[in-house]
Amino acid sequence: MKKCVRFEGARVHVGQTEVYFEGKIKNTDELAGIFLTRNPADLAVAAYQRWGHNCVQHLLGTFALVVIDPVAQRIFCARDPSGTHPLYYCFEPNHFFAFGTRIQDVLSFENVPKHIDNQTIGRYLRGAQDYSPYAPDSFYEAVKRIEPGYGVSFSAGAIANKTAWPLPLYPEISTHTELTESDWVVRFAELFNESVSFQTDHCQTIGSHLSGGLDSSSVSAVAQLKNLKPIETVQVHTGLETIDERPFAEAVARNSGTSHHVVQPSDQVWQQLTATTALLGYPHQLALPPCFHWAASAKAAELGCDVLLTGHDGDTVVGYGNGHVQTILEQRQWDNLALAMAQLARKRDISNLVKNWDSLSETEKISAFEVAFWGNEIKKSLQNRAFFSTLNHLFSASLRFGVYPWQVFEWWRKRRPPATSAPRTEAVHFAIDKREIKENPATKATHYQQIYCGRMLDVTEQLTHVGRHFGHQYAHPFYDRELVALCLATPEKLRFDHGSGRGPLRRAMRGVLPEITRLRTQKSYFNAYNRQVSQLMATDALGIFGKNHPLWQHANRELFARSCQNFSDQPPSLLHFNAVLQLGIWLDTRQ
Repeated sequence: MKKCVRFEGARVHVGQTEVYFEGKIKNTDELAGIFLTRNPADLAVAAYQRWGHNCVQHLLGTFALVVIDPVAQRIFCARDPSGTHPLYYCFEPNHFFAFGTRIQDVLSFENVPKHIDNQTIGRYLRGAQDYSPYAPDSFYEAVKRIEPGYGVSFSAGAIANKTAWPLPLYPEISTHTELTESDWVVRFAELFNESVSFQTDHCQTIGSHLSGGLDSSSVSAVAQLKNLKPIETVQVHTGLETIDERPFAEAVARNSGTSHHVVQPSDQVWQQLTATTALLGYPHQLALPPCFHWAASAKAAELGCDVLLTGHDGDTVVGYGNGHVQTILEQRQWDNLALAMAQLARKRDISNLVKNWDSLSETEKISAFEVAFWGNEIKKSLQNRAFFSTLNHLFSASLRFGVYPWQVFEWWRKRRPPATSAPRTEAVHFAIDKREIKENPATKATHYQQIYCGRMLDVTEQLTHVGRHFGHQYAHPFYDRELVALCLATPEKLRFDHGSGRGPLRRAMRGVLPEITRLRTQKSYFNAYNRQVSQLMATDALGIFGKNHPLWQHANRELFARSCQNFSDQPPSLLHFNAVLQLGIWLDTRQ
């Protein structure tokens, strides 16, 4: 079987075995005691030679690995669960195997077909569901992606073996009722500090994308604690007063002693979006316009950073303790549920769901929150086919809360997604051993699926491509396998933290972060910035994508034209506009 390779990382030979490795091994000390080497690629191949495809059970870190084993006549590929290092391949049984760290690397081989995948395009245009699983398909029929958290063996004629990378249960999970809240917080702080240290180990100049939120602030502050010289913190300010995070970020920088820089994204939106699409080789799925991330990465490159830390998805990993509220609801503890919702209304910001939220009185906020809560329950019940059960809860609680079904259904009707939304997927994609989970196993499985959903892993991959372009590695300390295991095991009530959410992180950061940031519960919503950037592009979009453009083989031109003229206040409408726009740009870059 012919082998075609273009790979960013290291290439080594161990006997007849050829190894391609990119990334870092976290449990080096443990493995070095077995294999008497500390070289990451040597450790990876030694683990493969000892345990075969089950080596994925023994490797901690962030990496992509390819082992070409001529003796066994197999090619083994693996990625860690974080998805930081992309790995693409094209496999023609009994003919050839091509792989690379970029999709363009694989497509560059003449034997690889270049036909686009219309099914992937269809799913992309319908919009990814919040927690849909990671898809191994790419925008090209012949090119696939190794899934994060999996090891896959290829023989000459077929895929020989596919092994999930199960998340190890936190050791104390079966006896966690004996642990105090302080015990959980101390262990969280230890693992979080270890993860930040691992991501910055051997780095000469450390950068951190400090947005001003709790997650990126915690990463930046801990990174600075562990370094003698100031790290470089970079904040992107959009120029919009409604999402000005500078006071929070500057408070962290002053408190920690970082070298802080504020940059603004470029207004060359078309150019940077086109450049990003060409860099990725497919339409991007970043939550913010690429010019936002380019501004941070360009500054990090100017400062000579070889790593750029982020707080990416820390809120999902640590969790808000919503399972605590669900438990109270299922047990019909109406007084406790009322208390929990009052705490949530005081601490959480749902201005993205309720208009004029900031101007409401406390009583009005509680009432509005209760309506939104029950409306969301109706939405989930329809998805989970448990409508009558939720309706029964709603009627039982209506007298206690003063929230009536007609209010809830009206709220839900206004929040329904447009017809462009994708149908709900039935796939369940997680590799977690649930046998020992004592507290609400369904909640734990859902939490895992949220952390490792396709949307978040796609963003992680794409940030890696942007970072490579600027000469540094993006690093995401919250995507640490041991830290995730701990957070899954953490009691929901501790995560809930009287409505503040992310209790273990807030408590671990006491004395590390300034209180203005540590106790902050509001999040900035960047819909206004997304809308501003999209409107800039909408002015020229129809002129660039003429009537005969290949884009209209996949999207409805009339609907797109109407959306160019009138952006909806609802995020799904904006997301669909951007998906069509980005698809058109990608089709142009293929010419």
